[in-house]
Amino acid sequence: MADPIDFGLARQGRLRSFTSQLLAGSRPIPDTLAGNLLQSLGIARVLVEGAGDLFFHPSAALDLKDRERAPAMIGVVRDSRGDVAGLHLTLLQPTGVAVGGEKGVRLFGDVGAGAVRLWPRPTRGRLVVSEGIENTLAAADLADELGWALVAPEAVGRVELPPGIDWLAIASGGTPEAGARAEQLALRMASQCRRIEVVLPPEPGLEWTQVIRTMRSDAA
Repeated sequence: MADPIDFGLARQGRLRSFTSQLLAGSRPIPDTLAGNLLQSLGIARVLVEGAGDLFFHPSAALDLKDRERAPAMIGVVRDSRGDVAGLHLTLLQPTGVAVGGEKGVRLFGDVGAGAVRLWPRPTRGRLVVSEGIENTLAAADLADELGWALVAPEAVGRVELPPGIDWLAIASGGTPEAGARAEQLALRMASQCRRIEVVLPPEPGLEWTQVIRTMRSDAA
């Protein structure tokens, strides 16, 4: 994972300005390169409903000095107060395919302070949480529920649930490390939520994007 750009207190104004400018040029996910990416992964519901804090920018600035630009899917990380704490950028090729490796991600601010709220506020007291934007969208699609995405490992120790959540599904990644973080999050949330389920992929090593893509292919 790429290292986030650190914004100390003296630089918070720059983060706010950078965020405002970036989001001003962004648009909803449907009918964009980011939408093409999600569609290729078998993720469908967000393309119809839209996503709360997930956007597409056709030419996003990749550093504060605007020395480089690229199409990007932008996830806004919010802390427990709902304030913007950081940004997660997934860089996209002109075909809508994600740029691979660490070069394909840009992190700004304190991305471990909370979550990307893919749906702003769950309305039925139910929520899916997972690591990674695409994985969370896939897991939420499979469960037909709303999801929040964690984009940094340390977020499992800091994210807070919104009020009124009775049922929490933690969709673990397919590695032992991801499973350990899912269990850690479940322990933290035990006092906040009446029912918690840690859900594992059907086979070790699989991610939820692989699971949903296989299911959609089999159903076609």
